[in-house]
Amino acid sequence: MKNLVLACLCLTIGALHTSAQDYLISDGGEVELDCSIATTLADAGGAGNYGPGESFSMTFCPGAGGNAATFLIDTETAGDLFDIPSGDALTIFDGPDTSSPILGVYNNGLHDFNALPVVFLNATLDNLSGCLTILFESSASSPGAPGFTASLGCGNFWQPYSMNFTSSPSEVDDFGYIDICQGETITIVADGDFPYSDGSGYEQTNENCFFEWDLGDGTELEGYGLTTVTNTYTEQFGYPIELYVTDPEGFRQRFELKVRVSTTPSFAGLLSQSNDTICLGSSATLIGGVAQDSSTSFGVLPIQSAFIGGGFLAGQTFLPDGSGVSYETTITIDDFPVGSTVENPDDIVAVCATLEHSYLGDLDIELTCPNGTTILLQGQAGGSCNLGVPWATGGVDGQSSVITPGEGYEYCWTADAVGGLDEGCVGGIEFVSGDGPGTYTDSQVPEGNYEPDQPLTDLIGCPINGEWTITVTDNIGADNGYIFSWGVQFNPSIDPTVENYQPIMVDGYWEDEPTINPDLSNDTLIVVEPPALGQYSYTFHVTDDFECSYDTTVVLTVIEPSSVAATSPACDLTTELQVFSSLQGGVWTYSPSDSIIFLPADINGDAVALSAGDYTFTYSDFFCQTEETVEVFFPPYPDATIDPDSIEICIGEGNPISVVDQPFDIPVSYLWSVDSAGTLYTLGFGQVQEAAIGGDYSVVVTSDICPSMLSIGSAYVLEEPCIIETFNVFTPNGDGENDFFYIEAIDKFDDPLVFVYNRWGNVVFERKNYTNNWDMDGLPEGTYYYVIQNPANNEAFKGYFTLVR
Repeated sequence: MKNLVLACLCLTIGALHTSAQDYLISDGGEVELDCSIATTLADAGGAGNYGPGESFSMTFCPGAGGNAATFLIDTETAGDLFDIPSGDALTIFDGPDTSSPILGVYNNGLHDFNALPVVFLNATLDNLSGCLTILFESSASSPGAPGFTASLGCGNFWQPYSMNFTSSPSEVDDFGYIDICQGETITIVADGDFPYSDGSGYEQTNENCFFEWDLGDGTELEGYGLTTVTNTYTEQFGYPIELYVTDPEGFRQRFELKVRVSTTPSFAGLLSQSNDTICLGSSATLIGGVAQDSSTSFGVLPIQSAFIGGGFLAGQTFLPDGSGVSYETTITIDDFPVGSTVENPDDIVAVCATLEHSYLGDLDIELTCPNGTTILLQGQAGGSCNLGVPWATGGVDGQSSVITPGEGYEYCWTADAVGGLDEGCVGGIEFVSGDGPGTYTDSQVPEGNYEPDQPLTDLIGCPINGEWTITVTDNIGADNGYIFSWGVQFNPSIDPTVENYQPIMVDGYWEDEPTINPDLSNDTLIVVEPPALGQYSYTFHVTDDFECSYDTTVVLTVIEPSSVAATSPACDLTTELQVFSSLQGGVWTYSPSDSIIFLPADINGDAVALSAGDYTFTYSDFFCQTEETVEVFFPPYPDATIDPDSIEICIGEGNPISVVDQPFDIPVSYLWSVDSAGTLYTLGFGQVQEAAIGGDYSVVVTSDICPSMLSIGSAYVLEEPCIIETFNVFTPNGDGENDFFYIEAIDKFDDPLVFVYNRWGNVVFERKNYTNNWDMDGLPEGTYYYVIQNPANNEAFKGYFTLVR
């Protein structure tokens, strides 16, 4: 593009030059240009350096054959020199003296001739003199420098013109912005307005003007009359569109539009009272809403973006099959402040390339920055894994002679990605054969962000402005590929002049669903009442002021409320408590609480009762806010107490012994045994046992409901001869001696009968199961006759006693 414009300028100035006229700016004064010859101007140092403290000016006016002076510095094709350090300056004025309007001020800090090697200025239509005044000044402390050389010539007054822009589907606003959605294709039309092309000057039309478009994403288009361009923007950035229009006289003007691509908002501000899970029978409140800016944490938040800095190259580069052959493409970055360097890895957002290749394992991909530092983005690894969708007929098809481009995928290398391209390879991908319709299966690297083999930190210190080169080396035969575009994206924060933008959310609503309660809901707040277990989806839609729509889906999972279980009866005074479907846990309470030791490792565990009885356990679920109760009976250990635990029996006679009644009336089983004189006998199975022989009696009492719970009781039975004896004299006078009718061994008999008769044979005392407690009250002194009967065998014992008072 630049060369074409320069060629036009050289013809305009140089076609008439038959000899040269040379000046140093220290010559001063006013010069009338001879439009038939070339005129050159240099600093006061000529072939050497200029000095400090200089201030020189000269004025150049057009002579015959022109009506406007022109000024040109061309360091690229004309070989001009420019080296003026900051602090010194070359100023060009649009008029006959230094009070005229300034057209431009130049030094090494204000203009980078490496990036923009041409400066061409022309006296304007408002400058009736047609003259240009050149002023050079160096500071008193200037070290001096080679300075500058320039060419002066004659031309016509440039006729100002403007461009009117329209675009579709989005319109250009009053400030030159075009706001579009991600992936949207726009068409831009530029229409020139040439107010001075009316016959009095030279002719200007769209058709005779040269249009140079830079669409901001690496796409560049140029041509005469190229008023209409179309482009698609997928990334969420701002893109400055530059249009340079050069009219037939070389008057080159810059026009700018700005495309802003809508950003995907953050839905993190959507609120749910119960997050993403609720309990069956509960409702959930979902709150949407839109936020006008990102200063709040509520609602759908717009995301800020910026007009990115960096370089892009669009247009495919063929990567032929080869063995160690390298191919490279270069982009020039010039939109950052002079002297900007990479200071940390976050300065580089990404290095991205859209490419396809049928054998990743062939490739070395390198990036070189302007100072020559090179890092390896991807080394040989990954085997036959495909990048993008190449034209191929199989995994390693050997069809490198076919140069048909495939479909490129965008791969980006970033500082925070983990794993290189080879680590991202996925197998089992079905491809349509290039000579289809057949298919084959091979591996492929998905689009996305990947880790470079050498870190981006190795680029620290690299200048940002300058030439960046990507080099691809094909190391093995039998395959090929294409680079369709590539670029380096820099963090906008490192450019103090960066322009940020942020869409505004203007509308939001919930998509209608049958589980939404309409009486409790509106556009941004809904109350949902799912009727059953499972997952339910609710979609919130938003629209921004770019007229771009986005949505997100909230998935609610409905779970079963917690339930509990416990073992009952709780044998050995221990029950196992279990909780089912408790999402966030809970807490147990129990009553009576002072008799329980609760030993759960978590919400499931054992409860040990310190005493038997009925207990109530209640589980309070933190998430569902419900309470579940379970009743548990802790049965006691059986009571094996024998009452009495020691008795005497008469030889040949038995006496019953028994186990006491059980607490809580628990059902039990009995097993009696006796150790008599070293011989163990197994006896009966009831609560009562006849003690027929002397010895150590034992009983095992086992709980019928908890067989592990048993107790053992014991009793001693003494067996001895039973001889009924009594005293022959009783003196019931209260002195403690013979006051009661005492019968020795009466307690050895079961229910003995005692009869006492007077001398006339009358019964004066009769008692069953006598216990030696008759004090003979009311009997007169005398002799009495007694009979003691043993009902067990009807044996009778008889005798006499004398009562003395």
